[in-house]
Amino acid sequence: ADIGVLIISARKSEFEAGFDRGGQTREHAMLAKTLGISRLVVAINKMDESTVKWSKKRYDQIVKKLSPFLKKWFKPKDTVFLPVSAYTGANLLKPADKSECDWYDGKCLLDILDSVRDTNRDAKAGLRIPVIDKYKEMGTICALGKIEAGTLYRGQKLKIMPMGGEGECVGILVKDKPVDVARPGENVVIQTKGLDENELLSGFVICEKERPSRKCTAFEAQLRITELLAHKPLMTNGYRCILHCHSIVIECQIAKMQAIVDKKTGAITEKKPRFAKKNQVVKVKIRVPQSVAVECYKDFSQLGRFTLRDEGKTIAIGRITDLKPEKKSK
Repeated sequence: ADIGVLIISARKSEFEAGFDRGGQTREHAMLAKTLGISRLVVAINKMDESTVKWSKKRYDQIVKKLSPFLKKWFKPKDTVFLPVSAYTGANLLKPADKSECDWYDGKCLLDILDSVRDTNRDAKAGLRIPVIDKYKEMGTICALGKIEAGTLYRGQKLKIMPMGGEGECVGILVKDKPVDVARPGENVVIQTKGLDENELLSGFVICEKERPSRKCTAFEAQLRITELLAHKPLMTNGYRCILHCHSIVIECQIAKMQAIVDKKTGAITEKKPRFAKKNQVVKVKIRVPQSVAVECYKDFSQLGRFTLRDEGKTIAIGRITDLKPEKKSK
């Protein structure tokens, strides 16, 4: 998705439980940014609840507490707040009645979503479609994914990375309707020919034959450590966790701590650190046990950002800065 809607409960104590340490509100905001969402609509819900009663004071209190945190991930101009009531439908499809909310003069949720400008995606870049799932229908292998870059057309020669399998696109479905061409940002079902089921696994990337994505088992990245586990408060060489990058989910290891970076200036403050802590920005080398198809962030941002998770908690978000070529087996 290009835009996300973060639902916040205005009910007394519910917002605090979600936002305080260990709550899901922080986690969801971080994951939204990592997944490529650049604009965020914050819908403050349950404004009709008996402890709230469309209180402007309560609304302003939540906005004031959320804003400094969201600034870490989203530009203020890309963040919109509005009060809503999902129970009564107020301010969802049409503006809330002035008799219940006379202090809000902004747009309703639907109007905000309708007014969102299109995200620029490169239709002329190399085709990149991370595979989300696959199924077999009438002997045809079909892959599901979102076009992150490039243009897909019927009859196009395909290459699946990182395995390198080759085939052809014989049909495209967008919203269950057959089309001849699909463009960046569209969710598609790709009907293929010449490919085996094992060549279209979740986490693989569908590319055009002439311009395939790169593959690697190690890459350099810059991380922002957001949270570490209480019993593992330091990130060190050898730290193991789970890498989430586009549709890839794979175990990984911090192979080398390269440098600690100043968050404001970007200057290196310490080379080859022994460890890094929460809220630090660090350059690292990450290793995975098998080849993955990823890209440098500067080339294909959607395939170059990732999340590190440990025991179900997001501990860091990062960007790939360099891919390390695989060593050829002798």
